[in-house]
Parts: sequence; structure tokens; C-alpha cells
Amino acid sequence: MSLLFVGFGQVLIIPNQHIENIYTLEVEISNRIHELEIEVARGLKEVYKCDGVSSRQHNEPDGSQDVWHYHLHVFP
Repeated sequence: MSLLFVGFGQVLIIPNQHIENIYTLEVEISNRIHELEIEVARGLKEVYKCDGVSSRQHNEPDGSQDVWHYHLHVFP
């Protein structure tokens, strides 16, 4: 699993193993992604003193997916 700081507080959580989208995501990997999401969200809230944190993930062209490797956006 990799974390990538994109800027303006946005963090991407990216599995090292290739996973195209949520439809092929294994439960064990999903669990680890969401454990990291909780850690990142808590960190963003503490560092940025924001009132809330959002997460987002896109699937297929009509779902706004334009990078064909699963990743989760977390941002204040």
C-alpha cells in the first residue's frame, strides 16, 4: 500500500498490487485501505483543523474513472 500526498491536504491511498477498480478489489485489501483511510482522516483533521474530511473513489468512465488503477482520495 502506498500513500501519496497530492497537495492541499489531499492524500491518495494506492494498493501496490494492480487492481483496476472496485469490482475486482479483494476484501482483505479493501479492509487495509479503509484502515489507512481512518488513520489519514484523523491526521488530516488534526493537522488542518478542518471541520470534516471526505473520501472519494471512481469506477468506470461514467463514474469519472480516468486512472485505471484503484485508488482512494482522502481530503479535508
